[in-house]
Amino acid sequence: MGNLERLQLNLNQGHAAANQQDWQLAVDCYRKALDEMPDNPVTLLSLGQAYFELEKYPDALACFTQLSVLNPDDPAPFEKIATIFGQLEKNADAAQAFIKTADIYMNQKNIEKAIDSWLRAVYIQPDNVTARTRLSLIYERLGRKEDAVKEYLMTASIYQNTGNADKAKQVIEYCLQILPDNKEAKHYLELINNNRLLPRFDKKDNKKEHGVYKAGIKEDHKNTPTISLNPVMECRQKAVSALSSSLVSSDNEKTGSGISVEDPNQSRIRLYLSQALDSLTTDNEKSAIEDFEKAFNLGCHDSSAYYLHGFLCYANNNPATIKSLMKAVDHDDYALGAFLLIGQVLTTQGKFIKAFGAYMNALCIADASSVPQEQYESLIQAYEPLMVSYQKQLDEENAIKINEKISKLLMVPNWREVMKQARSHLPAEQSDSMPTPLGEIYLEQKGDQLLELLSYIGELIQEDKLPSALEEAYFAINWAPSYLPLQQLIADLLYQSGKTSEAIHKYTLLSTLYELRGEVEKSGRILSRLVQAAPMDIILRDRLIEFLFNRGRHEEALQETLNLADIFYRLSDFDKARSTYSEAQRLVQELNLEPSNHIQILYKMADIDLQRLDFRQAIRVFEQIRNLVPDDLAVRQKLSEIYLRTGQDNAAVKETSHILAVMKENGQKEEMVEFLSTLVKIKGENLELRKYLADALVRDSRIPEAVEQLDAIANTLLDNGNISGATTLIKAIIALNPPNVQEYQKALTQIDKL
Repeated sequence: MGNLERLQLNLNQGHAAANQQDWQLAVDCYRKALDEMPDNPVTLLSLGQAYFELEKYPDALACFTQLSVLNPDDPAPFEKIATIFGQLEKNADAAQAFIKTADIYMNQKNIEKAIDSWLRAVYIQPDNVTARTRLSLIYERLGRKEDAVKEYLMTASIYQNTGNADKAKQVIEYCLQILPDNKEAKHYLELINNNRLLPRFDKKDNKKEHGVYKAGIKEDHKNTPTISLNPVMECRQKAVSALSSSLVSSDNEKTGSGISVEDPNQSRIRLYLSQALDSLTTDNEKSAIEDFEKAFNLGCHDSSAYYLHGFLCYANNNPATIKSLMKAVDHDDYALGAFLLIGQVLTTQGKFIKAFGAYMNALCIADASSVPQEQYESLIQAYEPLMVSYQKQLDEENAIKINEKISKLLMVPNWREVMKQARSHLPAEQSDSMPTPLGEIYLEQKGDQLLELLSYIGELIQEDKLPSALEEAYFAINWAPSYLPLQQLIADLLYQSGKTSEAIHKYTLLSTLYELRGEVEKSGRILSRLVQAAPMDIILRDRLIEFLFNRGRHEEALQETLNLADIFYRLSDFDKARSTYSEAQRLVQELNLEPSNHIQILYKMADIDLQRLDFRQAIRVFEQIRNLVPDDLAVRQKLSEIYLRTGQDNAAVKETSHILAVMKENGQKEEMVEFLSTLVKIKGENLELRKYLADALVRDSRIPEAVEQLDAIANTLLDNGNISGATTLIKAIIALNPPNVQEYQKALTQIDKL
């Protein structure tokens, strides 16, 4: 690994040269930086851009290709590669690079940028079927049917031109399924049915069709931005662009910029803002400040104007700087630059603690821009307790050091790449965990060295060298003893190494520390990790349930309560298991949670009652379930069995009668026999149930078994002196014509003589 200080020095010198448009000097500086760290993404990106400006396209291509290998999930290098291939007139390669760019954007759920990349691909290579097909599919999925049909028809033309007329016809017919009345699709179908050529298209048509001057490859790369700006200048550029667009807008609708036609002073506001922009472009900054203030006095509340006014006030030591910038921080486009400028103003005023708040807000915004969109809000929230915690214990000396560190980190071109590179050094996070704020590291005295070491630890973990990773992590503690994510990494490594008791001790301490720092969500996540490490620890699980409940995460609290009950069940502690299930049932009812949870809990409670042979309590629970889900035959069958076991024959017969009616309607002959056989085994002396079984056997054509049941009933009736009933059953047996029918006929004759 090269010298990091020399790396940063050469990078800074290269950025300075790039800002002065001295691209050859920039290349020389970036080359020196690359010698220190050959795979540094920021250096490769900057060097590639400098080569591009010098039109040394092969050299630029080599840089961006290397960058694409290092960051295969980043679309930017592939976009640059495509643009370079376009300049080299290697259209097929350019189109493939744009398709790769689009695929990455799709994986990131950034559909608009994916569409933009596919449009660029079909502009530079109009007969690229892959790009056109994917465009068609995404347009169709988005409901943009007209656009989808246009792309499909172009694809059909390509197929016909390459000799695949059948495929072309299929595509056209599919267009008419999407839009049956589309005139162009009907015309294409008529042409192909008459064996005529479909219309072709050239780049001019493609430009018109896709608005390629906006979305496609810029034909003159000199018109595109050449290199990234620092956040303050980037926000200035955005503000100028936004304000200019508002002023040249010809419609009369109210815009989101704060310039409204409803305002009676509208024309005067527009005049002053126009004058301010003119003064800004001619470096007449004091006049621009005055014109902005005149617009504000008339009621203008445009965020871009406030940012530009604050920016100019800062440059001219105007005391109105912070007032204007504070009105710009609520706008996403200007918040980062505004907070950085506010931090600088407060620093010059000697208000270092307040400046710390501004700089931390800037770092928070910059950091959040480097994570996937779905993690953005979580990371923003993670910074809040961090800032509160540090401000409570911060002195001016440390505030000055931290403020300088953040300023140097962010006030550079390509700051986004810097943030992404820094985040790439962090240990891999659990899928369910909140992203770790980079601020936690940069608040440490040796934050830069810690990042490098964390990157090395990550490499050791990937190579499955856990003992070495653990040793390096313990060494890193000497640099940052208060950096809790490092402590958590150690706990994770201990757990993965099989040192469970040490890991549990570390997790427990971490959970408490996060709670004391006010980072409650992180404390809860550590608790969840603890419960995974020690699933049978009842005290830990109780803490987790209380945490979830207090945070309003009722569904999760319920699930952990059920898990706790399951633990008691596995330990054969049925009393505690049932009381815990009862508590879970109370949660479901009081909080109006999903009814299916209630039924699931009742099943568990009934099962425990059966295990404890508490049949009466089991009956009450099963009756509750039956009332909630009356169509659940399994519950009714279980009720019938318990009724019989507890001597409630009438209730059993009544329940059984309902079950049989449903089964008969559903044609469940075998199920009827199986169910009734179970009941007869429980209480064979119940003749009514035996008669039900005999009838079910007859319906299932199992005559010998039916005769056996009827015979048993007849014998019981004879033993009880019920001659009439026995006679009726024997006649029923004779009607079934069993193989031994003569024996029953003889028995019937003997009974008649009685």
